[in-house]
Amino acid sequence: WYSGDMLGVLTAIFLKAKVVVTPVSTTSLLEKSQLFQEIIRTKIGSPYVIEAINKSKYVNIVGFEANGGFLLGTTLNSENCELKKLLTRDAVLPMLCVMLLAKRQNIKASELTNDYSYIHTASDRIQEFPVEKSTDLMERLLRNKDLIRDFIPSNLKNIMEINIIDGYRVQFDCGAVVHLRPSGNAPELRCYTEYDTLQKAKDLNSFVIQQLKNII
Repeated sequence: WYSGDMLGVLTAIFLKAKVVVTPVSTTSLLEKSQLFQEIIRTKIGSPYVIEAINKSKYVNIVGFEANGGFLLGTTLNSENCELKKLLTRDAVLPMLCVMLLAKRQNIKASELTNDYSYIHTASDRIQEFPVEKSTDLMERLLRNKDLIRDFIPSNLKNIMEINIIDGYRVQFDCGAVVHLRPSGNAPELRCYTEYDTLQKAKDLNSFVIQQLKNII
């Protein structure tokens, strides 16, 4: 079983895409794989992915979301077939591409990620979280990057990168990621985490959510 994030990466590999457009919340495996000419990160939501694709002048450009929906930004030729440009989230193409990629490499589909350091993700939310509280939290984090330490385990030390495209996303030198984001359509605060094992990703997410509840 592969997450939508991984399906997107494998589909882009099969289609020999040069450029990938994806929201900031999807796995950082894209960057770590070093398989693509450029990766364009957007706000969360397919309209933002589509907008970025339409603005791009690249060829061989694709897009995907963490839910597994895949978009073709240009017409592509693959396996002696022409795939027309399709800026509608497609759930069938990733399934087909994963099977065909396994066939091309003469391995099982479950073995496709053996050459990559699989990155695991987890997500949760705090419901009934007023928009004004979310806005205030984001502003405080922007003013003081060390404030994030009030919500994370002490073993997460050196901050490598902070991304504020959509919410507040922090990457640490150990590979862990914590991403806080106000929901765009409900009074909720969402938390996305990444780590090198699924259990660590889940544990980190639970810790951050509980700390937020305790403090706020």
